[in-house]
Amino acid sequence: TVPGDHITFFATLTNGTNVLLTTDPRLPNENFSVQILDVRDASSGNNLMDPNPAVFPIRPSIQLIGFDTDNEWKYDINNGDRAGSGWETVGYDDSIWPSGPAGLGLDVAGNGVPIRTEIPYMTNGVVAYFRKHFTLPSETNGVVLTLRDVLEDGAIYYLNGQEVFRNRMPAGPVVFTTLAAGAPDPTPISGPFNLATTNLAAGDNVLAVAVHQSSATSTDVELAVELIANISEFSAIAPALHSARNTDGTITLTWTAPGFCLQETSILAGPTTVWSPSAVVSGAPFTPAGAARYFRLNSTCP
Repeated sequence: TVPGDHITFFATLTNGTNVLLTTDPRLPNENFSVQILDVRDASSGNNLMDPNPAVFPIRPSIQLIGFDTDNEWKYDINNGDRAGSGWETVGYDDSIWPSGPAGLGLDVAGNGVPIRTEIPYMTNGVVAYFRKHFTLPSETNGVVLTLRDVLEDGAIYYLNGQEVFRNRMPAGPVVFTTLAAGAPDPTPISGPFNLATTNLAAGDNVLAVAVHQSSATSTDVELAVELIANISEFSAIAPALHSARNTDGTITLTWTAPGFCLQETSILAGPTTVWSPSAVVSGAPFTPAGAARYFRLNSTCP
């Protein structure tokens, strides 16, 4: 909290040694700590706890992607093998992919998450592709990522282009024809599973999922994901600007930096470089003009 601010705690003794603390609603993206003062033990000396007071930071858990909220996904089905296209990376241009809230699939009774977006039957291969941007409102040090999913049949998860988890998929190299190792029906919520965080970034990230069928004749698919981050503290996010060259020769720039604006120039001249406001829109492909164009994010906007 801001120094001097307080929130109310309610303490419940659960089993004689552990205490469950419940608080008033806490402001999002704010750091909180618990101060314990003048607590004594039950010995004959009635000793004060050391140190006194003791201050413990609260590690917040925040939902990055939800089953029921923050659940809008891009998806690509029946358009062939995406391997080698960079579809799992942050800067990939998915502007022509359709989108919808999870669960995505076909309505089957007993699913762990209701179907909110009906997607086509698979008629061209056994792999469907999904992408979801999310924002981590902290630095990455000490972050623990956990994932739960509702999935039919198997999947490989990628974080910013790096594989981080497989669910019901065989080990080893995977291609467009690789089949999943199981097919639950109906599809329950599974997990939580811990994800590697070596490729996690402060600010904008992409979770990409390749969902595989368990049979070459299977045609339905389902996906819903919950991604939770347990973080040490909230902090200011350094802006990040990502670029990707598309197969048609266009360029896509993406960024998530509230309070920053995009600027561009055609000539770099060190400290005397003249930067102008750019009309480029985050996530929208454009055709570069001239021999060279340089871009930056700046907190000083006109």
